[in-house]
Amino acid sequence: MENIIRYNIQALEAITGKSGVYESETNKYLASIDGVLVEVEPEVQVIIENEVTRLQAEYDSKQYARDRAEAYPSL
Repeated sequence: MENIIRYNIQALEAITGKSGVYESETNKYLASIDGVLVEVEPEVQVIIENEVTRLQAEYDSKQYARDRAEAYPSL
């Protein structure tokens, strides 16, 4: 779950260019605009969720390489 939340924040920042937070209680993304947290529009939230899915798939696809690096460290 920690990875998903971290990816949510990264996706929000990458897409909006603003820093922000993911509020798990309401399942909403909040962007920080001039120091004020505002709710992200539903259309942007869908884009963020798609980006989170992409980032999670990319992370998961590299698991084999991470496992191999641990099992066979360079000499």
